[in-house]
Amino acid sequence: MRQIALVLVVSAAAVLAGCADSHPDNSRGDSAARQAGRAAYQLKQDAAKGAHDLERGLNRAAKDVHQGWTEAKHSDPTHR
Repeated sequence: MRQIALVLVVSAAAVLAGCADSHPDNSRGDSAARQAGRAAYQLKQDAAKGAHDLERGLNRAAKDVHQGWTEAKHSDPTHR
């Protein structure tokens, strides 16, 4: 019996919480959830750009290391 009452109370709370979001002063463009979504999207875009820039930098560094390795190999007198 207590479990049924608990389920009814939780269900009623969920219904009331759902109704609380439908106030007319909570316009679509100004909702906190929408702003949080936009901020998360912007963070994701910035992280992706940073990762891309980092990848390009690492590729350049790897190319420089390879070039230095090749030059050292050609200038080594013990290399055949």
